[in-house]
Amino acid sequence: MTEALITPEVARWARERVGISQAQLADALGADAHEIEAWERGETRPPFGKAQDLAKTLKVPFGFLFLSEPPPEKTPIPDLRKLVEGRTVKLSPDFLELLNDVLVKHEWYREYLEERQAEKLPFVGRFRIADGIERVSGDLRSFLSIEQSRKVSYTWDEFLRQLSRIAEAQGIMVMRSGIVRGNTRRKLSVNEFRGFVISDELAPLVFINGRDSKAAQIFTLVHELVHIWIDRSGISNPDVKELPDEQKNAIERFCNSAAAEVLVPHDDFHKSLPAAFNDQTIQKLAARYRVSAIVILRRAYELGAIIKSSFFELLEREQQKQKEREEKEEEEPTTGGGNFYLTLPVRNSRRFTEPGLSALQAERVSYHEAASLLGVRTGTLPKLIEGLPRR
Repeated sequence: MTEALITPEVARWARERVGISQAQLADALGADAHEIEAWERGETRPPFGKAQDLAKTLKVPFGFLFLSEPPPEKTPIPDLRKLVEGRTVKLSPDFLELLNDVLVKHEWYREYLEERQAEKLPFVGRFRIADGIERVSGDLRSFLSIEQSRKVSYTWDEFLRQLSRIAEAQGIMVMRSGIVRGNTRRKLSVNEFRGFVISDELAPLVFINGRDSKAAQIFTLVHELVHIWIDRSGISNPDVKELPDEQKNAIERFCNSAAAEVLVPHDDFHKSLPAAFNDQTIQKLAARYRVSAIVILRRAYELGAIIKSSFFELLEREQQKQKEREEKEEEEPTTGGGNFYLTLPVRNSRRFTEPGLSALQAERVSYHEAASLLGVRTGTLPKLIEGLPRR
């Protein structure tokens, strides 16, 4: 039986990278934990077929296992996420695969626009942080027609879809998904990231973690749009409960504050504040502005409507409610995710999906290429072309 001359150090790195123990890996491979330990020490080598299974299980290219040392992993866009205990949480293989998939889509769409001599979008990098929150938020609020968008949206979900439609109509790709490439067993982690943005003068792109609550997704969308307005790409986990003076990253601090001002303008909010600020008030204001109760609490504290001790007391209650809602959602069985032809343009962005299908119809890409780009099976493409709703 041919042995695969894998590098022990790389085998250990690949296992630790996905966060599983030797015993868990052994179970997945139908092996013994002592075998895994021996491979990682270099005492024995796995059979060639078992090494292929090893790479597949650990989500690394097979050739990686033969490298002399673990490869460096750097993201092509800045990691701006909040530090946890002084360090950044390592990005998971699932996220890195998702990011790579999105980058491929982005590059294809950018080339598509270049071929058509598309004009640069005027709002990308229109401002800098030095221009201040008021100017940036005012411009973005006008762009999104926030007041009108709220009037035509009766739920948080409708508001999110309305804002996404406006952004896409103006040239921004908005992708929203809670899984990796349509695989319902590979769920994204909200604790790891809430969204990321690619600021590009031709093809700006926003990705929103669909595992988050609708209210949180709304905030993330606006947060990432602020990134585009100041021309800063990055991976984010915007934490609305964190007060501005507690945030260390200047870019994230600015984008959080500007997003809060877009969604809950301080002048209007100040007029809406009642004398008594209680749970009922919080929920009423959250419903009015189509944001989370936590955003309302943050704005109330920033405007001096509640003192710091009250802010943390109310915040703790809201966080407990949110935790209970999330636990309930986790316990509920996962559904099929709705109409495939409606959810695909949400996952891939309609701005990307329709040109991809048009390229297939024009025979500019093959069925295999189109299926790979869209993250679907080739057999579904004819029905997708026929069933995808048109604008």
